[in-house]
Amino acid sequence: MCGIFGIIGDIDKGELTRLSEIMIQSILHRGPDNQDVDVIEGVALGHTRLSIRDLHDRSNQPFYSKDRRYCIVYNGEIYNAKALKSSLSMVLDTTSDTELVLKAFEKWGKECLQYFNGMFSFAVYDFVENELFAVRDRFGIKPFYYSFYDDKFVFSSEFNAFKHIPWIPKKIDKQALYSYLAFNYISSPKTINKHICKLDPGHYLTVKNGKLSIKKYWT
Repeated sequence: MCGIFGIIGDIDKGELTRLSEIMIQSILHRGPDNQDVDVIEGVALGHTRLSIRDLHDRSNQPFYSKDRRYCIVYNGEIYNAKALKSSLSMVLDTTSDTELVLKAFEKWGKECLQYFNGMFSFAVYDFVENELFAVRDRFGIKPFYYSFYDDKFVFSSEFNAFKHIPWIPKKIDKQALYSYLAFNYISSPKTINKHICKLDPGHYLTVKNGKLSIKKYWT
């Protein structure tokens, strides 16, 4: 289990760094082996790591492509990693799933999702296109929460990480509350907060030019 989060928006770097430090503390229990945040031009990406594959710090995240165009924060496990490495026909510098997923995204783009057999949630930021791509696995084993409010996008592995984000209203979603009282569960994409959502299993989202788009990639 690892933890991921990110903040994208027109936010002062000092404030972005402060909020990132708060968010990483809220998911610290998900990754005791390493915690790191990168803040670059209105984009903050953070990760807390539980080391399972490739225990070396070369696999710490946020993890960048060699040309620094892409940055990934990833939580999960790719079951068919060995076969996928053969399909990529590339030399990898680590034995981690993180680099493997990023290399697959570099080669196939969004179509890389058709090649993954596993449980995962991850986000890749493209610093050339200024676009965020984020995804949740087919059955929603790994969590992915997000909020798009006041032209700012925030995501995290845990709902609790949003509580210190000042621009997100703390407003109860009454329909979600009714669902919880009736079924003891709130189904995706709703949460108890009207302005925080869960990404549905088998879906991915993109954020570009202040617009959020969500698509289903698997049924």
